Amino acid sequence: MRTQIMTLSNQEMTIAKYSAMRSVDGFAAALQMSKCNELVNRLRTGIVHGYFQKVDGTIREFWGTTMRSLANVKTASRIGTEPKLRYGQIPFIDCESGEWKSMRIGSFIGYGA
Repeated sequence: MRTQIMTLSNQEMTIAKYSAMRSVDGFAAALQMSKCNELVNRLRTGIVHGYFQKVDGTIREFWGTTMRSLANVKTASRIGTEPKLRYGQIPFIDCESGEWKSMRIGSFIGYGA
């Protein structure tokens, strides 16, 4: 029998912990964790078009990335420094405004068409 060791990044551990805290059952937490980790990986490799629910309940469409080089090409304004975030948030550069934005873990709805 072979043993396989799985390594997780600090951000993946934070997403897993926060998802478990916010969900009522294990399946919902695992689904939420999977969606958020996929989103983080897509933000690292390109521009993502998607939707998330804001704190006030409204739905926000976004075009975002965490790749500074790609964001600098797509935005007219200079990209600032990444803000200090509260626990449980996913940061991204808004490609429309050129500013850093964030969404709460678990508020991501899905990808745009």
